[in-house]
Amino acid sequence: MNKNKAFKLAEALESGKYKQGQGWLNKNNQFCCLGVACEINNVPKIEDVKPDQMKYDHSLIGISGPIAKKLTGFSTKDGSFIKPIKVRRKSGRLRTYVSLMGMNDEGLSFKFIAKILRKHYKNII
Repeated sequence: MNKNKAFKLAEALESGKYKQGQGWLNKNNQFCCLGVACEINNVPKIEDVKPDQMKYDHSLIGISGPIAKKLTGFSTKDGSFIKPIKVRRKSGRLRTYVSLMGMNDEGLSFKFIAKILRKHYKNII
């Protein structure tokens, strides 16, 4: 992933401006980290899907549209890692992640995901 795009997203995730959610790019103004990427990169929105959901470039869940991919810098819909990243959870259990979406949807904080973006941006596609 492009370093500038990764660091811009990391900064937005740490800003406190976006409330974190799981399962959707943006539902009830609760965002997946990828939904934040769509917001800060001005990916076109379709607001009339359902009153509580927002589509970005025709997608509710991942970054799948060509405009979204170009603007956010992701080439995969879930922010995949070239090499999986291992994280020790608070429980002490070691968990392997294959994407930013997976980290977000398992409840890893935006602040933690921001650290991953800065440290591993070359590993994100």
